[in-house]
Amino acid sequence: MKNPICVSTGCIYKMFPNSNDRNLLIEQIRVLNPDGIEISFAFKDYLNNFEIKNENLSYLKSLKFNSIHSPWKDVVYSENEDTKELLKKLHEIYKKINARNIVFHKQEEDDFSIFSNAKFTYSIENECWIKQPNTPEEIKQILDTDAKMKFTLDFAHAISISLENAREFIEKLKDRMIQVHMSYLNKEVTEHKFLHTYDSPEIRALLKQIPEHLPLILECVASNETEFNLLQREIEYLRSV
Repeated sequence: MKNPICVSTGCIYKMFPNSNDRNLLIEQIRVLNPDGIEISFAFKDYLNNFEIKNENLSYLKSLKFNSIHSPWKDVVYSENEDTKELLKKLHEIYKKINARNIVFHKQEEDDFSIFSNAKFTYSIENECWIKQPNTPEEIKQILDTDAKMKFTLDFAHAISISLENAREFIEKLKDRMIQVHMSYLNKEVTEHKFLHTYDSPEIRALLKQIPEHLPLILECVASNETEFNLLQREIEYLRSV
């Protein structure tokens, strides 16, 4: 695959269970020489307390494609002061690191009309088999309400339903796609695993359908330091497809 390959800070959060500082995660990921980094904030406190170091800022600004994953735990996006502060902080980091996209999960109680005046590029991602929205039709309904909204395909979430589900997302929504989250899930595997360890001709054929201009963002999780080298293998695997 010729796509830019980027790495989420979420790939190595388990390696540093006592640290919520994304600066440390960025520094560790640098050795992989990715084309970009997605700074992921599970909780809003992680975001609100984040101040990027100058050396990390210079590094990120040298990369091809940086993105941000907005908080998705214990947060509701709606017309309220808490959300306004979160969006303000996200926009601040977005500008600093020359980010190209901010990814949001969509929960039933969220009101995404708050993005009508957003000064950043934003996207929604599909969910896994136990959550919604997880079909192309459900995502399209949301995208149809906002012409500016983009789509982040979560490959693992899609194939947790079926390979056909992922194929339909690529075929029907490729014109709205801005990036792809890469890892592996199924109905028994609930942690984001390394895709190369589940390689198959069917998965390779599906990967080849992803437009080559779309950045691939690794979301496979290294359980500990001994699995860190698997991230390099994941990059090599995607390059080999």
